[in-house]
Amino acid sequence: MSLYSQTWIHLMLFGFWIGTHVAVVALMWQMRFAEGHEEGQKRLTGAMESVERLSRTAFVLMLPMGLQLAENMGLFQLGGMGALGVWIIAIIWLIGLWTQPRGTRTDMAVGLRAAQRVLMVSVGLIMIGTAALSLLNGSPIAHDWLSGKFALYGAALLLVFGIEYVTQPILYSAAGPGLRPTRPLAEAVSIALPKATILSVLLLICLGAASYLGLVQPT
Repeated sequence: MSLYSQTWIHLMLFGFWIGTHVAVVALMWQMRFAEGHEEGQKRLTGAMESVERLSRTAFVLMLPMGLQLAENMGLFQLGGMGALGVWIIAIIWLIGLWTQPRGTRTDMAVGLRAAQRVLMVSVGLIMIGTAALSLLNGSPIAHDWLSGKFALYGAALLLVFGIEYVTQPILYSAAGPGLRPTRPLAEAVSIALPKATILSVLLLICLGAASYLGLVQPT
């Protein structure tokens, strides 16, 4: 695939991810405004889950595409096995995302979500650690601006994890009684919404800073 095609796909995925993520937050606010109309809140929750799944798909695909793009630009050395490993992780992540919706409360679904969260946090911390090591030693990332961008994307992963964690009770409440205790849907929304909004604003700031570093490439 040409460098131009990779850049175009990466930008399209980035735009799709940001757009759908903003839509998820907007749907959460609609749920708050629909307080007292439980059926309407449940329908909005279903829409939020569907949009969020599309958002996560774009996010997961953006990670390996971004790493390969940086490698093709001569900014980062990933290697053949490294690229294969990143794509395998992304595929496993996508399978879990589409086969076990977040509102599902079976033991398999809960276990798979736990594994995905461990993976998300681990990758985020590895990215931040790699960036810090590169800033100190100049390797494996040679450019300081790219190390900063790498760290910001690692922080973005941690923020995405945080958003998923605080919004999970909404999906459990909308699914109704189950093996795990849940709050009333309106209460779950009112608790999760302020936290998710703050984390989403931090995420947008983080991504704005990463985009600035990528465009300006300060020395």
